[in-house]
Amino acid sequence: MYTSGQVEKTVHDEGYNWRHICYAHALYTSMKQFDKWHDERGESCDYNEMREEVSDTFFGGDISYIESGSFCDDSAGGAGGDGGGSD
Repeated sequence: MYTSGQVEKTVHDEGYNWRHICYAHALYTSMKQFDKWHDERGESCDYNEMREEVSDTFFGGDISYIESGSFCDDSAGGAGGDGGGSD
């Protein structure tokens, strides 16, 4: 898991579309951080619902890819490159 600040920095530094930042938070932060980030902005998004949507769209509904972090692996269709992985 990453902090909300790390997610925002990565989105900014890599030039990703900010329109999808909620999904990035759902995938890369804890539910507690996700809820706090949204509360601070007066937004209401559902952590589990967003994770399920990504799971349904990209992993045939198998949420274990998201829960385990396996979706970060290049074999899951990632962007490639060095991946910038973490320990």
